[in-house]
Amino acid sequence: MALDVFFPQDIKNALLAAEQASGAALRAGSNGDGDPYVVGYGEGYRDALATLALAFGLVNPQPTVKRRWNSLTRPGPIGG
Repeated sequence: MALDVFFPQDIKNALLAAEQASGAALRAGSNGDGDPYVVGYGEGYRDALATLALAFGLVNPQPTVKRRWNSLTRPGPIGG
């Protein structure tokens, strides 16, 4: 059995790539009118990524998921 090791920066990069891909897909599928389903899906997707970042210890728990994700995308101790 092989042992896989992932560094925090590798996990962060994977989460950021998933965010970029979902954003591109949402922009492609949206007509720009602020469809609540598209907005809700995007927010839910980012919330899920923030939850994964929290599970891997990349961010500290904060009052809202949006703030957690924003702290991941800003330079800091993990990515800075």
